[in-house]
Amino acid sequence: MNERTTQRIHPARFDAKTRAVQTETWFQWFQLPISLRELWQQNPASRHPYHGQHHLQTVALLTVDASRFYYHLPEPTQKALFVAGLFHDYGYQLSDDETTNIRRAKNTILGYLPQSEIAAVSDLIEATFYPHKTPKHHPAAIIQDANSLQLITPDYDRFLKGLQAEGHVEVNPKFPGENHLTTTWAKDLYRDHIFSR
Repeated sequence: MNERTTQRIHPARFDAKTRAVQTETWFQWFQLPISLRELWQQNPASRHPYHGQHHLQTVALLTVDASRFYYHLPEPTQKALFVAGLFHDYGYQLSDDETTNIRRAKNTILGYLPQSEIAAVSDLIEATFYPHKTPKHHPAAIIQDANSLQLITPDYDRFLKGLQAEGHVEVNPKFPGENHLTTTWAKDLYRDHIFSR
């Protein structure tokens, strides 16, 4: 992999093909096990209108944007954020509560990562519990904001309708607003989105 394949590209503007290529690029860059990639590709919730594969990819790629290109965090933190983004809603069941869905996502990664990495990834998955709680640390704030920023992608209307179709919440069409975001990275991305309309 060369520097060109790791340049910053605004992930919220990715089309499906670019998301797939970038996701594969980061799987390779972080040297994640093939078994983890195969597990992620078999997500039973992949076709949900909001909490499906597109959402997981977008959150994962947004965490890389924040952790690698904006904050220049250590690579193990970038990797943990990427994996947590890919798995935070893995196997999401519309009929289950948030606690059960988070537990399922955390349990999914057991046995697919080295024991030394599981605690960090599990902690970040826990941080995506919605409604978001005050983040315990900066990486938790990043993944929470990445989780919210799904709704500034070009297909915002489709995903807003997807959230409504899943029946979770009465969705505010102005969500997320800048006041829902914690990190400077997310606020900058949000402002860029608003002004580029």
